[in-house]
Amino acid sequence: MSEFEAQRFLMDEVYEISSTQIDKLRIDFTYKEIDSEGFIFRLTSYEFNGNVGVVITSLNSFDVIGDLYKFRNIHLTKEEFENLNQKFVFLEIEQAGKYTNILQRFNERFIFEISRTTAHQIYYNLWVDNKSRHSLTKTEWNTAFKRFQKFVQE
Repeated sequence: MSEFEAQRFLMDEVYEISSTQIDKLRIDFTYKEIDSEGFIFRLTSYEFNGNVGVVITSLNSFDVIGDLYKFRNIHLTKEEFENLNQKFVFLEIEQAGKYTNILQRFNERFIFEISRTTAHQIYYNLWVDNKSRHSLTKTEWNTAFKRFQKFVQE
């Protein structure tokens, strides 16, 4: 269900890719997490006609319209995604030794946050359309970002 939502979004809403152009679209299912409440977070990397970026697909299991779940997709260019990563790194340094959460708006649909537990565990939190909050450990985020970088270099 969620596996191909980013592909559909890219084909229908970002680039309007026709069936004759589909062989020019290269995608990688970079990261996926489903939490115990049914929230789904997917990060899909893509390349199409020299354009590189990611689609963040979010599903809040409580965000239902009739019988349909509402996927929320956010498109970030390669530069925007790298900028988001740098902002996480900067906020983590800024927050060192503190136990407060720092939230910042990335764009009109996307908020990011750094939180730290009393056990010094760092979480990178992503808010999509103020509907879904996804928490990734620093290690999970770094793994996803490195996989994105590897995809770009291939």
